[in-house]
Amino acid sequence: MKLRVLLFASCLSLPLCSQTLITVEHSCSFDGEEEQTDFYTFDASKEADRIVGEILNSVNLAKNFVVKSADCKNALATTEGRQRYILYNTTFLEKFKQTGKVRWGAYCVLAHEIGHHLNNDDFTISDSKKRKVLELQADKFAGGVLYNLGASLEEAQAGIELLQSSGESNTHPPARARAEAMASGWKNAQEVHRQRAERDGDQAEDAAPPKSNTQPAKSEPQGKDSGAKLPDLEQKPLTQPQVDQTAVSDQLFRNALIGQWEASYSDGYSNINNIVTLNANGTGVGYLYMNGVLANTVYVNWQVQRGYYMEQYAGTQYYSTLAIAFNGNNYMTLTMAETNMPNGLPVGTVLYYTRRY
Repeated sequence: MKLRVLLFASCLSLPLCSQTLITVEHSCSFDGEEEQTDFYTFDASKEADRIVGEILNSVNLAKNFVVKSADCKNALATTEGRQRYILYNTTFLEKFKQTGKVRWGAYCVLAHEIGHHLNNDDFTISDSKKRKVLELQADKFAGGVLYNLGASLEEAQAGIELLQSSGESNTHPPARARAEAMASGWKNAQEVHRQRAERDGDQAEDAAPPKSNTQPAKSEPQGKDSGAKLPDLEQKPLTQPQVDQTAVSDQLFRNALIGQWEASYSDGYSNINNIVTLNANGTGVGYLYMNGVLANTVYVNWQVQRGYYMEQYAGTQYYSTLAIAFNGNNYMTLTMAETNMPNGLPVGTVLYYTRRY
């Protein structure tokens, strides 16, 4: 496991144990029920983090789970205590490293598992009919995601077509029902797209998926080493995430950011408190506490451009850029838009902070 120190974004990393054993009592697997209960987990790959970020961006929802690679059969959603997890088998996902519609299979699998968590599914349900409903709801969610990402209907169903079996089980409907659930979600997303296009005065007779992303991206998460200088947003405009920039000026954003903020959360291993102080002169300092003990300190220079918070880590070439959204004066949401930090948070990650003063 690698723990990221946060100052509104990804910062210095503390190398802890990268291999962890998780005991799973209840889960929802992509294809059938898992027989084993103990899984060795490892840090997710950059590719998996990128795919997860793209899926969340497509539906504008926040991440409420941790992604790990593991020795599971394919992929599964589970909880350990209050922490939600998505475990995936790297070899299984590598099967989708081909051309054409098969490349969408990884998106299909991960979107299905993400759907379980975003729907707050209860994995302890033992009733067979109710469990199958949960699986179909997750498949429908995945179908809508795949449309939003630019997949055709055939491409959206790629993951289902590659199931190890097509039969029905105690927890999973037959493949034909799951394919129909995918199609239903895909079609619903298409109709929403058409309605929006018609509302905006566009011609949307067939409401085809967005043409800007007709194949899954092959690149790693955004972020280039630009040296010690903060990147110029005028030269490199950001497109992720899609944030409605209001008429509020950057100066008002700067004024609102000045002060001390705190984020509290658990990574499944430790209770973490991240306390950040931003000064009016454009400097800042962040303190990371693990189970009440100070674990690391980081210093930054920061500024605001066009509604985006930008920070440069003192003495390094690393930077991060996040979209700002306030909920009153004392609550703030920041969404990762770009970073070149090694082991940085993926694009689309949402961070929640409360003002201390």
